[in-house]
Amino acid sequence: QYLTFTLVATDPDGDSISYSSPDLPAGATLNSASGVFEWTPTYAQAGNHLTTFIATDNGPPALADTEQTTITVTDVNGPPDLLDQADTTVAENQYLTFTLVATDPDGDTISFSSPDLPTGAVLDSVTGLFEWTPTYGQAGNYPTTFIATDWGTPALADTEQTIITVGDVNRPPDLLDQADTTVAENQYLTFTLMATDPDGDTISFSSPDLPTGAVLDSVTGVFEWTPTYQQAGLYVVTFIATDDGLPPLADTTQTDITVTDVTRVTGEEENLGVPLSQYLAQNYPNPFRSTTTITYSLLAPTQVTLNIYDIRGALVRRLEPGMVPAGRHRMTWDGRDGRGHRVSSGVYFCRLEAGDFSGTRRMVIVR
Repeated sequence: QYLTFTLVATDPDGDSISYSSPDLPAGATLNSASGVFEWTPTYAQAGNHLTTFIATDNGPPALADTEQTTITVTDVNGPPDLLDQADTTVAENQYLTFTLVATDPDGDTISFSSPDLPTGAVLDSVTGLFEWTPTYGQAGNYPTTFIATDWGTPALADTEQTIITVGDVNRPPDLLDQADTTVAENQYLTFTLMATDPDGDTISFSSPDLPTGAVLDSVTGVFEWTPTYQQAGLYVVTFIATDDGLPPLADTTQTDITVTDVTRVTGEEENLGVPLSQYLAQNYPNPFRSTTTITYSLLAPTQVTLNIYDIRGALVRRLEPGMVPAGRHRMTWDGRDGRGHRVSSGVYFCRLEAGDFSGTRRMVIVR
C-alpha cells in the first residue's frame, strides 16, 4: 500500500532547511528539499520500522533537529504467481508429464489443483507433477485449468489454462484364425473371414497365395473354391485383413486347406476284343517330376488294387479303383502320399494286384 507524508520544520533565523534520514526503510524515499516521504512496502516488509528524520539548517554553523517515528506495516497476503504452462501434444497411449511452477511473494506454501483434469490424468497437489497416458479412445483437444493456491489468510490463488491435444493413433485390425479345412477334388468349399478393428475402420481382405481358381471377396471376406481333379494336396493359404486408417495396418493368419484325391479310373480299350494278355506297363514319364501315368490291362472284370511303396517297402499311397472291367486302363499318380503331401525325390515301386495277377514297376521321382 502507498504511504506518503511531509515533514515540517521551522527555523528562527529563517535559514533554509534540508531533510534527511539515516535509516529509511528499503524502498522508501525522502525529498531533501520538500520533506516529502514516499513508500510502498513490499509483501515481505510487514512489521515495525523505527525511522529517524533530521532537519538541518544552512546557518553557520549548521544546526539540526532530530525526530524518530515508528512506521508499522501490517501483513497483507500476496497472491501466488502460477507460470504459464505451454500447450502440448501427445499421442494416444503415450505417456505425458510436466511439472507446474508457482512462486509466492510471502513465501507461503502452495498447493496445486485442477477442476477439469482429463479422465485418467493425475496432478500431485504438493509437487505440481502432472501425469497422463491417454487411452486409444481419447483423441481430441483438452482445455485444462490449473490453479495454484497459497496458504495465506485469506488464501489466494492464480489460474492458468493449457490445451492438451491427443493425436489419434491407428491400431491394427484383428483377423480371427481360420480353422484348417479339408475338401475333396471337385467339391465346393466356402467360408467367410472375420475381422474386427478397435478404431472402427473399414477392413479389406486379401491373399497373396490363393490356390488357382479360388476367389476371395475383398469386402465381405467370402472365400470360394472348387478344386479341380488335378489339385489334390496341401495348400497353406495366407489371409490378410487391412484397415483404412492412417497409416493402414494389417493382421495376418494362415490356414491349411487339404484337397483330398478323388481317384478316377479311365477305361481305354485298345480294340473291341478282349486283350490277349494282362500286364502292368512301365509308368510314363519315368523319371517324372509331378505326375505319371500307370497303364495296365485285364483279361476279365477284376477287383483291382494299386499301391505305391517307397524303397524301404513302406506304403506311400493306396489307389483302389475297385472292380474294373476287362480292357486296357490308365491311372494317374500325382506324386503325393495318402495325406496329400508331395513325396521327396527317390525310387518308388508301383504294385498292381488284380485277382491272381500281380505286377511291380520301378518309378523314379526327380523334384
